[in-house]
Amino acid sequence: MGQRGRSRVHRCSPNRTERRHPHGGVSLTEQTGPQEQLAGRLRELRVKRRLTMAGLATKSAIGRTTVSQVLNGRIPPSEAVLVALAQALKADPAEFEELRSLQAAVMSRQGPGSPDSDFEERYRRYVVDRYGTLTIVGLDLRHSDQSWPLDAAYLSLELADMSETAPLRGFSQPEGMPFTSHDVRVVRAEQALSGRERTLVRGLAGSGKTTLLQWLAVTTAQGLPATGLEHLARRIPYVLPMRTLVRRGSLPSPQAFLDAMSCPFAEAQPRQWTDGVLQSGRGLLLIDGMDEVPADQRRAARSWLQGLLSAYPRSCFVVTTRPSAVPEGWLSADSFVELTIRPMRGRDTDVFITRWHEAAAGEASGDQSLAGLREKMRDAIRAKRELAQLATTPLMCALMCALHRDRRGHLPQGRMELYEAALSTLLDRRDNERGIETPEGVHLSERQSIQLLQRLAYWMVVNRQTEMHKDFALRSIGVQLPAMPSLHGRTNAEKVLAHLINRSGVLRQPTEDTIDFVHRTFQDYLGAKACVEAGDFPLLLDNAHDDQWEDVIRMAVSHARPNERVMILKELIARGNEARTQAKRLHLLAMACLEYATEVHPDVQALVEQNVAGLLPPRSYRDARVLGQLGPVILDLLPGPENLAPYEAEAVVTTAAIVGGPPAFVLLKRFRNHPSPAVQRALADSWSAFDAQDYADEIIEHLPDRTLVLAVDSAAQFDMAEKLGRDCHVRISRYLPLDGIARLPRRNSVVAITVSGDEGLAPLDLLSEFPRLHTLKISGAAISDWTPLQGTTVRNLTLSKLDNCRLGSLRHLDRIEKVTLGVPRSYHNLLSLRVPANITELRLSGIGSRKDFLVGVSRLRRLSALSVEVAEPSAKEFAHIAALSRLKQLQLTGLKLRALSNVPPLPNVEHLILHVPRGTPAAADLRRVFPGLRTISIFAEHRPVDVRRLADWPGLRVRVHNASSVRGADRFTPEVLTLIPEPREDVLSPLSA
Repeated sequence: MGQRGRSRVHRCSPNRTERRHPHGGVSLTEQTGPQEQLAGRLRELRVKRRLTMAGLATKSAIGRTTVSQVLNGRIPPSEAVLVALAQALKADPAEFEELRSLQAAVMSRQGPGSPDSDFEERYRRYVVDRYGTLTIVGLDLRHSDQSWPLDAAYLSLELADMSETAPLRGFSQPEGMPFTSHDVRVVRAEQALSGRERTLVRGLAGSGKTTLLQWLAVTTAQGLPATGLEHLARRIPYVLPMRTLVRRGSLPSPQAFLDAMSCPFAEAQPRQWTDGVLQSGRGLLLIDGMDEVPADQRRAARSWLQGLLSAYPRSCFVVTTRPSAVPEGWLSADSFVELTIRPMRGRDTDVFITRWHEAAAGEASGDQSLAGLREKMRDAIRAKRELAQLATTPLMCALMCALHRDRRGHLPQGRMELYEAALSTLLDRRDNERGIETPEGVHLSERQSIQLLQRLAYWMVVNRQTEMHKDFALRSIGVQLPAMPSLHGRTNAEKVLAHLINRSGVLRQPTEDTIDFVHRTFQDYLGAKACVEAGDFPLLLDNAHDDQWEDVIRMAVSHARPNERVMILKELIARGNEARTQAKRLHLLAMACLEYATEVHPDVQALVEQNVAGLLPPRSYRDARVLGQLGPVILDLLPGPENLAPYEAEAVVTTAAIVGGPPAFVLLKRFRNHPSPAVQRALADSWSAFDAQDYADEIIEHLPDRTLVLAVDSAAQFDMAEKLGRDCHVRISRYLPLDGIARLPRRNSVVAITVSGDEGLAPLDLLSEFPRLHTLKISGAAISDWTPLQGTTVRNLTLSKLDNCRLGSLRHLDRIEKVTLGVPRSYHNLLSLRVPANITELRLSGIGSRKDFLVGVSRLRRLSALSVEVAEPSAKEFAHIAALSRLKQLQLTGLKLRALSNVPPLPNVEHLILHVPRGTPAAADLRRVFPGLRTISIFAEHRPVDVRRLADWPGLRVRVHNASSVRGADRFTPEVLTLIPEPREDVLSPLSA
């Protein structure tokens, strides 16, 4: 090895290296091994040689997955791989050989035959065996086996990235800036989780959260992660159900993980084995059911999780929860990405039904009737909206399949009837029809089973638990038996509980000393029934604000008698009116309860609808998010498209897209001929939330604007859009890579491209292959040379999260006309940034408190529109802005009220757009600074605005967006003042409350 190589290794030899903390951004020194040191050196050289991951893979003739894993320290490179990488990086292979040899020595100490490796292999086999079978209640009502292999039954559901990034509003909207949708990326689970180290997955009851974790555990333990999940290769999975952990008392340390998982050979694990796995970054922690932690214990659970994150920052974490159990951004400070499991779409349901019947046929030893039942099941769900609503989760779809088969092709109507039918089948009919007597020596009627289960469910609901200790269950049953004459004295609590666990199909025993319901839905259903029968309505209403009680309250409305139902609904409205912070939640809950009410007095129904009238129609993305969380019931309440303002129609479309499912698809079809471009864009943006082919055929093809830009996320969408003759905005990823699209003859349809990170980004000169490309958006990539863009047709450039980029070469792009830029922290003023001198529009965000950042903007002499995020612009900055003779439109975000008092005037500005924290600047300051102003648009972000002093400004037109209230509006004529949205009349609870 040469002197240079020895010097490099010598500096690393103490096994300490400087690393960036994955979520803190601060430098810290950690213990690292030779594999991590080697990976770090390779990364340094890649950046130095200005190569993307794709470029390095091409130069080295090594697969990109292998390159990524080696450079991220996931796998040790072979000698051939190391030589190829060294040559591509123009480095001496000997420089790396010592580190590779050291890693080989470490691996030999942990190789086959070592205690750690033997135990690890044993544990992997255990995980595959334990979690490799999928069990859903009601799989087979005529055969004892109710499970099938996970690899055959697993359905890859869709996940939506609901994280918000406030959009930079454009200047291309002459009427101001109406409601703008946020991007909601919807992809299959493998793609959504691809490359992500920390993920919070939200999903409704029965949506498949636990099954997803099972699948991740099994495929990881097998060493066969799906395409896109290569970062999980060689990981060791730990499945940690929170409902079990919190019941144990203190949450477990890593050494107790296997014991918490009820692993029978937990005590055989080598000393500090789990700690070593997690510290080396090989751990995959699958933490299931954060919503099942009582609310008063969630802070402690979060502290426990944060302790694990701090101790083991290189391991991978996936946490699941119900949607409303924890607030948005609950773990965002720890760099968690939030994903939401989408309801199953029509084709997903078809696939699930097919797999269910195929699995059932395998267990039924040649049952020839199943094929016919499968087709009847599909037809029934397509034909009936109520059934389509129910078949959007794996749990309910499996339950419906089982009931449909058991009833020879007939399904009950409605959710509550479905639960009743399921309980009837599971508790009584199954054993009776199969001729099974009493294996546990106990015979319970359906009514007796329900009464006993209700008591257990009631205890869990009241105590906010999802499982209970077996001793508590025995005590509860023992207290109830004397009130059952046919059982008292003839059996005991132990036998009754054993019967319910083994024969009911509703109760189960996950560990030796605990019991729970097979699914939370049955617990809520039976608990609600018990509350109603006991008359515990104050208990229900006192907990109406708690997300864990929502389903209980809705089901209680269905169980209740008419007069009790009226009382519940009235009290929900009254409490909502008293507690203004909970008004939306309680009023929407009352509206949701109507779906469960078989009979409601017209006056009460009118009262509920009156309080919700202030919520409908939705008028913004914020409204759509609130209403979308209500679920499918809101779809019947959404109006339109007739008699809706364009921004209302757009928000209705967004609400329906958030809810998803076949009924939402039908609603969206009503808007496909809407003339508003904003509505058409919202419909186009919703494509990925539905089946690609059906949506293209029934909605996209009918959109009237033939030049509509469609945001496409998959090759299938790209193909369909091209065949329809539509322009495409392509989101580049490893599944839809730039170099792959550039080779297709259809690339003429690409007019815009968005790239996040380096995934799918080939060398920039490939963009010249797209002759009609005018817009490029790049976020989070590492690029040093931008000059290849000079040879493209790109005119509109958006750059964000580019702290690892060098932007100096941007000055050479004299063909760029519009630039939107999230300013990196390393640039202190516009002169150092050196954006292209010929641009006509410039938008800057992320300036923060950098003083006099805009000094030098005067050199951009062609600038006609400027947007900046700045709290207190200085007089020097305004002097440079004033020198822009062509500047007509100015947008200021975050402006403080006092900021305009000491700045020079800008006589050329005719259109001013203000995003202000509160109120408006003094009218006198505005008139002095902007003497030529013709229009002013104020975005209030749901805060009050005072426009009284703008009323006497001759010729000025005022637009106010999203204000909670507007003082002085009565001083303007409708032609001068425009409020967006328009005020509602006679409403009790607007969404902005």
